[in-house]
Amino acid sequence: MFLIKRKNKHEKDFNQDVLAMRIAKRIIRLQVFIANYLNSKAVHFSQDQKKGILISICAVFGGISLYIILKSIN
Repeated sequence: MFLIKRKNKHEKDFNQDVLAMRIAKRIIRLQVFIANYLNSKAVHFSQDQKKGILISICAVFGGISLYIILKSIN
């Protein structure tokens, strides 16, 4: 006689899928919130300012990546 009924594999998979869907929905909701916030902050920038910011960010992260690559070789 079993006192505790074991869950079958389908119930476990279903529960994991439900949990994964909840986590994914929360992540997507957070991404949309952050995107809307950043859009509200950047709406007043001109096209040239946006290009300058993009070039600056690419230069900084490109430089960091290059530094890490060269540091790992030495």
